[in-house]
Amino acid sequence: QYEIADGLNDPFSTLLQHLSGCNDNLGLYYAGAFSQRNRSGQFLQQILTDLLGAPVKVVSLSGRWLALDKDEQTRLSGRNLPEGQNSALGQTSMLGQRVWDVSSEVVIEVAAPAGKLPGLLPGGSHYQLVKQIVGRYLDPHLQVRLVIKGKQQDFACSRLAGRETVLGRGSRLSIRAAVSQHSAQVGFQLGRL
Repeated sequence: QYEIADGLNDPFSTLLQHLSGCNDNLGLYYAGAFSQRNRSGQFLQQILTDLLGAPVKVVSLSGRWLALDKDEQTRLSGRNLPEGQNSALGQTSMLGQRVWDVSSEVVIEVAAPAGKLPGLLPGGSHYQLVKQIVGRYLDPHLQVRLVIKGKQQDFACSRLAGRETVLGRGSRLSIRAAVSQHSAQVGFQLGRL
C-alpha cells in the first residue's frame, strides 16, 4: 500500500497523475478506476459505496425518452412535400415524436441510512461528493438520476413554517406509526459539473 508523504510532489504521485489525469488525493486514490478508457458501472458503484459508506447500485442502461426534432420525424408525401420526409419504409421511417434511448441515462440508487440521508440531498456534502465523482467518471452527455432510498421515518417531516424542507425533495408529510417503517425513495437529476 502507498501513502502520500509530502503532498503530491513525490515521483509515484506524479506518475499516477500522468496515467490517470487526476490531480488531487481522491483521484489518485481511485487512479485505477479513472485510468480506464472504458469505465464500468461496477467501478463507479464500488467507488461510491466506499465513499458514502452505504450500499450503492448503478443501473447503466435505464433509458429515457428523447424528443425528435421536426426534421427528424417521418412525414408522408403531400402537396408541400412531394417526396415526404424520412419516409423510406424500413430505413428512415418511424412513428411518433419521441424515441426511447436506452443508453443515455444512468441511475444511481443509494440505500441511505437515517444519518446520511440529509447529506445526499441537493446542497448536502455527500451530494457534492457524488456530483464530483460522477462528473469526472462518466461521459458528460449522459444524464444521471440519483435515487435515495430509505424508510419513511428517515425522511424529514415538512412543516408549514419550516423553510429547510421542501415536500417531494427529501421530506414527507406526517405519517402514522404503522407506515413509518415502509420504504420510500426520492429521485432527481444529478447536476453535472
